[in-house]
Amino acid sequence: MAEELKLDKKKSTWTPKKIVTTIVIVVLAFLMVFSSYLLIMYQQNHDDSNVFGYYDGEAIKYEPGTVFYNSLNGNENYMNAYLSGDWNTVWSLWSSAFQNEVVYRAAAKKSVSDGVVTSKALVDKLIVDNGVYASEDGSVKFDQSVYDSADYSAKVATYNYMKKIYPFTVFSADIQSAVIGNGEVSYVADQSSVTRSFDYFTVDYRAIADDVAESYDISEMAKGETEPTLDQIKQYIAQKEPELAASYIKTNLDKAVDLAAHDFADAAETYGNGIVTVTGAANNVGGSVLITNALENVDPQGVLASVYRTTDGLARELYTAEEGHITAPVATADGYVVVKVKSVEGDSSWAGLVGSLYPYYAGQVVFNDFATEVLSSDKLDNRFNEKFMQLLLGSMTSSN
Repeated sequence: MAEELKLDKKKSTWTPKKIVTTIVIVVLAFLMVFSSYLLIMYQQNHDDSNVFGYYDGEAIKYEPGTVFYNSLNGNENYMNAYLSGDWNTVWSLWSSAFQNEVVYRAAAKKSVSDGVVTSKALVDKLIVDNGVYASEDGSVKFDQSVYDSADYSAKVATYNYMKKIYPFTVFSADIQSAVIGNGEVSYVADQSSVTRSFDYFTVDYRAIADDVAESYDISEMAKGETEPTLDQIKQYIAQKEPELAASYIKTNLDKAVDLAAHDFADAAETYGNGIVTVTGAANNVGGSVLITNALENVDPQGVLASVYRTTDGLARELYTAEEGHITAPVATADGYVVVKVKSVEGDSSWAGLVGSLYPYYAGQVVFNDFATEVLSSDKLDNRFNEKFMQLLLGSMTSSN
């Protein structure tokens, strides 16, 4: 009889470091060899009860000893999200762990096809170099007494995992040491120097008149809101009666636009939510994670960042218009934003920093490109969402 798959409630003490890439780099899973979960091995029945998809015809299973399993259970945020019932975060962590397994499989296969051979000597060196049997004094030096005292089954499990992961480590090292041309470095560095500063204000649900919010029936608001603020009540009104909120937003927006042409600051304070200043923002056309002063990274409230590249022509307008130019209102998730070009002077100080960082981090970008290609490949039969929903519903049912 197939073993029932459940959301794992065991807690890990491993804390992953944050990285600057858009996809979780699966090399982190390699470091999880120190996790106690690696040592929990069991014989799996031949069934598909825990299969979340297939890559190149091979099943992607959630089971101990896999990158999928280690990535998830090595993340302390998973336990917190699961116990608090934060299912969006739980889904996100499971999805990332699944993707890590897929990318790991593809990288390992590529490495083996390129001729990488995993010998016993290499595996032993990998174990020693990573401090698996290091002394307890904090060093990574191999300690024979630690090795001798380790459980035999644990040593076998560790060896097998290292043997399995080795081809991936070779691939990861190769791809992240890719040679980056001087022209590419210069291009990215130059992009970071073409900066501008902006002022903007938003008009949203806060435009609802205070007296309307104060007299509004809030008896159906969430029970947890025993003393809701005026802002919370306005948000509630916008959810309950979006047309009413829209009428107030439209009225304030029209007045703000008329006034902004003469006094932008007064318009922002009188009819909007105050001025937000974005300083030294680069137009990150290619979406490079290495342009740290990109507009999406330096917008303190994130409203302009959320729309400047998704709204047709807005990025071009912002980075070609003259100083003092004011845009027409741009729709946001909650209302509208009006932007003024505050300064068109570039800041070259970022170029040196980006130029020095690029050769070190570009390998991660190359790796991400590989991961993106793998996850969109026809070789991947992705059944994650379907399987996860079955798992989630089963877990919620058993807990009731």
